[in-house]
Amino acid sequence: MEYTNLDEYDLSYELQYVQFMVKILNPYIKFKKVEQNMEIYLKKDRSLHTINKKQFIYFIQFDLPRIICMRSKPLYEEKIEEKRKHTAFINYTVGNNVKELRSLSKEEIFKKNQYYKEKYDHDPDGRSDYDKKLSELSYKIDILDRINTLNQTYHSSIQDILHFLDLVENYYL
Repeated sequence: MEYTNLDEYDLSYELQYVQFMVKILNPYIKFKKVEQNMEIYLKKDRSLHTINKKQFIYFIQFDLPRIICMRSKPLYEEKIEEKRKHTAFINYTVGNNVKELRSLSKEEIFKKNQYYKEKYDHDPDGRSDYDKKLSELSYKIDILDRINTLNQTYHSSIQDILHFLDLVENYYL
């Protein structure tokens, strides 16, 4: 989900919006045309379980926001931890006694220095591995936040979700 390129979709068009949402839902939901009707399946425990429209509505308004939150939380925590470690290393290098870094060998200190150091000689943009890691985490967090906002925007009412299901059934499948 956090690897979705939102720029590939112009969500002002309903069919692109449907295509986008079906892709976002793909790890959890499958839509299938059976005879003249659409069936909705919840993907759970490596099997498909049929759900009705009411259950799908609950999924979109309760479960999907929780899933997005569960995927965002470790990214936020990792970003905070990266910043904490960087601050501790900076404090250590300027002579502040940082307890967790006192026992580091010279090789470990060198590796940390390389991780935080800007690299103009090896990389055209000169960013450190640390900066790249923070950018990657921020990008994933931003994508998940945008997906959550889009879900709120497009599925805030039951009628919105029913309209989405109608579009899937009549234009997507």
